[in-house]
Amino acid sequence: MEFHDVGKHCDWSECKQLDFLPYRCDGCHKTFCQDHRLPRDHSCVNPPIQQVYSPSCPLCGTVVAVKKGEDPNWKVEQHIRAGCPSKPRHPHKCHVRGCTGYELVAVKCNKCHRNVCLKHRTPESHKCTGKKQSGNANSSNCCIS
Repeated sequence: MEFHDVGKHCDWSECKQLDFLPYRCDGCHKTFCQDHRLPRDHSCVNPPIQQVYSPSCPLCGTVVAVKKGEDPNWKVEQHIRAGCPSKPRHPHKCHVRGCTGYELVAVKCNKCHRNVCLKHRTPESHKCTGKKQSGNANSSNCCIS
């Protein structure tokens, strides 16, 4: 069974391969196979302009420098793993000693009324010293309000 009307031929003069999932170049607007889809692979006469942006760290708001060809997600991850040196711009730091967790929205314990991160939201996980509330059967399971 032949499918002559499905797919398109690669516009690269030396290829002309029939491709069922062709790529369209944003620069020259021609159709190419997977092997010639990138502007450098088909000697594009009008290569598209690369959009470059500098992402911000979601924890501290610092602009992370990204060079051409680098993955912005990887650069932000490297910044965070390196210790994210800038002071976070949101005040919801976990009070548990040694925890570097921050939350964008305040998570407060119903018993001790301290800020905690989601990891330390249960009274047992942050060694809660606050008074227990009476009449609430679920107060030991979760302490966020």
